[in-house]
Amino acid sequence: MNAQLHKKKTETLCYLCLGMFLVTVSLLGWTASANAAPFAYISNSNDDTVSVIDTATDSVVATVPVGIVPHGIAVHPDGTRVYVANQVSDTVSVIDAVTNSVIATVLIATAPITTPTAIAVHPDGTRVYVTTTTSSSNSVVVIDTTANSVIAPVPVGAAPRGIAVHPDGTRVYVTNQDSDTVSVIDTATDSVITTVSVGDVPQGVVVHPDGTRVYVTNIRDNNVSVIDTATDSVITTVSVGTSPWNIAVHPDGTRVYVVNLNSNNLSLIDTATDSVIATVPAGVKPSGVGVHPDGTRLYVTNSGVSAILVIDTTTFNVITSVPVGDAPVAFGPFIGPALVLDRDGDGIADTDDACPDTVIPESVPTVRLGVNRFALTADGDGFTFDTTAPRGRGPQKFFTIEDTAGCSCEQIIEGLGLGKGHTKFGCSISAMEEWVRRVNP
Repeated sequence: MNAQLHKKKTETLCYLCLGMFLVTVSLLGWTASANAAPFAYISNSNDDTVSVIDTATDSVVATVPVGIVPHGIAVHPDGTRVYVANQVSDTVSVIDAVTNSVIATVLIATAPITTPTAIAVHPDGTRVYVTTTTSSSNSVVVIDTTANSVIAPVPVGAAPRGIAVHPDGTRVYVTNQDSDTVSVIDTATDSVITTVSVGDVPQGVVVHPDGTRVYVTNIRDNNVSVIDTATDSVITTVSVGTSPWNIAVHPDGTRVYVVNLNSNNLSLIDTATDSVIATVPAGVKPSGVGVHPDGTRLYVTNSGVSAILVIDTTTFNVITSVPVGDAPVAFGPFIGPALVLDRDGDGIADTDDACPDTVIPESVPTVRLGVNRFALTADGDGFTFDTTAPRGRGPQKFFTIEDTAGCSCEQIIEGLGLGKGHTKFGCSISAMEEWVRRVNP
């Protein structure tokens, strides 16, 4: 009777230990939920800041000081970095998307009035391309994203503005406003391989997801040039609103969205027919447009009222208006993918990590790894639990860090309130199974 009472009290205490442990780790960020929603990054040209919008709530969650007159903006493919072209300070600010702070500033050139304007990131994340104009040259500056340093300038046409990278990473397309052309850069050689004549004062540019077409807005012609990437020639032009400023494409490639600065509307182009199928209001002085990665919403910068309109892509009704900084521009692909964080580097996203501060290698066992006992180790394939098999037989069980929701043996010991034997020789099979059961209900 006393033994049963003691066992019941011990189990109750262990459940209390686990409850307190899981409350603690939930405060550290574990919710066993989906990864962080995509964020939209809005360059505010008069405030010298970037507003960070959480697209899950459509609210500003941070404001990041950057260089003088930020204009072009682009997000790294993995969502961890944001690159901002600062026109007056002749720099590119590199923002850490986890901390929402500038971690590096890249000087584009020593020449006065460099004017970096637009920016794009290579699909593999290793290079950033920035359009620049000086008093004596027009070029695209290539930046190494590891060193955050300039590799080389690539001469292009006069007054380069918009820039986009082909989905396969082999080509970069640059609009040249004063020469009415698009320069096509080979990324293997960082050199222009052809030049395509387009309309008057080309500005925004985007590449279709399948890589077959490039769409270019022509400000003075009030139209969009459609370029066949196989022949590098214009195959059609599409009339849109007044002063088409920027452009974006739906993730599935079926629609292209053009914001028209001086007619305060948005033109919707059907890519199957390359024709406008709808024109909808887009606020006051729409200058930038981005599409949510799931395709359900548009984010349109209204530079005239310092706000972002969020528009439903099915009904084209305005869902909400998000106040941001003064004179928002957001010229470029300013919405990133869902941000996957793994701050302890154990291979488990923070949102799915019951133990976000796991240390590898762990301190358990303090004596030796016992038979059918487990401790977390690292190998070439990631993190797994090592064990000592009974003599003449294989191990009875296998466990991975995915099974334990990112927790090591020493963290399991703490969570279950286990004794010194587990610390000395590793976690037993029953302890591991109990932990796995509780963190994977």
